[in-house]
Amino acid sequence: MDQPWVPEGYWDVVPHTLTVITTYKCNAQCRDCCFECSPTLSAKLSFEEIASFIDQAWQVFPGLRLVVFSGGEPLLLGEDLFASVDHVQRLGLLSRCVTNGYWGKTHSSATRVARRLSASGLNEINLSTGVDHAEWVPVASVINAAKAVAENGIFCVITIEQDSDSSEVVSQVKADMELKLLIEAGLVKLQVNSWMPFHADSATRKIFSNREEMLLQGCDQVLENCVITPNKEVSGCCGLTFEHIPEMKLGSFSKHTLEVGYFSQVQDFLKIWIKVDGPYRILKILGASAGIGSLEHIVHPCQACALLHQNERLREAIKSEYRNHMGRVLRAFYSQSLIHCDSHREVTANAS
Repeated sequence: MDQPWVPEGYWDVVPHTLTVITTYKCNAQCRDCCFECSPTLSAKLSFEEIASFIDQAWQVFPGLRLVVFSGGEPLLLGEDLFASVDHVQRLGLLSRCVTNGYWGKTHSSATRVARRLSASGLNEINLSTGVDHAEWVPVASVINAAKAVAENGIFCVITIEQDSDSSEVVSQVKADMELKLLIEAGLVKLQVNSWMPFHADSATRKIFSNREEMLLQGCDQVLENCVITPNKEVSGCCGLTFEHIPEMKLGSFSKHTLEVGYFSQVQDFLKIWIKVDGPYRILKILGASAGIGSLEHIVHPCQACALLHQNERLREAIKSEYRNHMGRVLRAFYSQSLIHCDSHREVTANAS
């Protein structure tokens, strides 16, 4: 089918990221966990399944550059994770691992794992901590893990949930002087993210001063990230609420799903609209006609995305009004995609 809103060469650039949600099993059971992970869940991918997914995606997606290992807690896979990271390195791709750092209980345990990850070729590690996480994994363990991976040549990002009024995890992390030196050297980066509530009685977090600015951005996940879940389903997004959005599921893992299902997403105007405007901006556009009142409770783009897909009044508003926005959105998508393609070509040319 003719797709004039997709510039030539677009599919040579995206998806550039492959996310492997290795397991929903976790040593922690955070109250507001987006995937409701816990120690009792058993679904996980084997090394053979992970390698097969990566190999087939590598063949289908010419723009693939990065493989992210997430969970659950991916370090619970042990040798299968190290082998998977090594497999990515052998293909010439970059790798990232998202973990809660439970393995940093002591300096020696942190160093032991960091050395294995480094030997496997891991490029980056993202450590998650904050109010909910700290109930299960002490902040000291995260700090140990961060220092160990940085000292073993792996770039580290510590992502901290936004504090509540009664918590000071951010200050606790910043107070470690050895970690401060690694941050100043550019080996570790700190970032604070909003924490999305999944329960009515969830702890209230401090409000970001730039909340509106943060929310009014296009989505950089949809159409750029291909995901496999522990249930062997392929998804077009690894956002925090994608398990609550059936439209993000593309089918059971197979090469056909990658070759047909993934690319067919560009026929879904809502996905393109989300990419261009972001789900929160769409809520603001359609909220009044859908009878939606205040949006002050929205603190994360993925929270807005879930509401957009699940609320029946919003779904009806999308159906009745989307044609009024198609021209602008498709033109913007084409322009953004063209710039993306040109930038990729320039980077590739300079690297060769």
